[in-house]
Amino acid sequence: MKDEIFEKTLQFILRYEGGYVNDPYDLGGETNCGITYSTYNAYRKSKNLPVQSVKYITDEEIRDIYYNNYYKASGADKVTNPVLAAYTFDTAVNMGVSRAKSILEQSNGNPNIFYDLRKAKYDEFVKYRPEQKRFLQGWYNRISSMKQFAENNFSQKSFDTTNNQGNNTNIFQISIEENVDRNGNHIFTPEEIGNLSPKEFEKYWPVIEQQLKEGLIKPHLPRQNFSGYTNPATGSNKLYSREDIGAMSTKEYLDFEDEIMAQMQSIGIPTNNELYNASRSGETIYVESYVRRDGTRVRGYYRSV
Repeated sequence: MKDEIFEKTLQFILRYEGGYVNDPYDLGGETNCGITYSTYNAYRKSKNLPVQSVKYITDEEIRDIYYNNYYKASGADKVTNPVLAAYTFDTAVNMGVSRAKSILEQSNGNPNIFYDLRKAKYDEFVKYRPEQKRFLQGWYNRISSMKQFAENNFSQKSFDTTNNQGNNTNIFQISIEENVDRNGNHIFTPEEIGNLSPKEFEKYWPVIEQQLKEGLIKPHLPRQNFSGYTNPATGSNKLYSREDIGAMSTKEYLDFEDEIMAQMQSIGIPTNNELYNASRSGETIYVESYVRRDGTRVRGYYRSV
């Protein structure tokens, strides 16, 4: 039973932690699969292994570190309530072992109290370090998804002690049933974006922007040949790329929303690289940046031929 809690929750955690990142705003520094450079190399030193970049961490090292440094160290392995054990394990990874143990103690064994305490701790982080606000929505999304995950997998009805996969599970073969991105955000459809009010759109714009850049927001129709394309809403032959949209402010997006949505629902939103390759086959042409008579600078863009 305990191994199943660890294995399933580890899969959830790795889905959120992602791969190698080195974000200058992230206090954890260089990280891979949620494991920081300092944690990784403390582990390697304990094994008499040389220091190296966390880029090169192995599957075996990942499982070993998570099991000993977070699952056992936080006391999650001794928590009898499987939902609470999953909460504690994930909190230890996301917020540190000492905070996970403290929240566990304060929760008095109640998962709902644990959830509220963890959420309050995120608010406290931002209060004292305002630059961390950029991570707040992602943190909220993570604990909401953790709650759903734990209740679906470890509630009295869903937890099956006979289905123990043991240590043979490949931790990178993760089944993602929910339609969410790597940060746990719901992946928007073109129709959903089109139905958002301006206020709602501004609220969700950071998430939509990232999903557009990653190509997660897709039209239902396959991409057509770019040659001869005209926008159904405006008749323009301009083609918006993911990079173009990602560089827009919320106001700019709203100004061109009808045109962008019409393109998204007809031929999709390609990357600049895809449009460049299309130009080599004569489907598109690049229009260099220029200044209008009123002094407004128009960014360079691709158009159909």
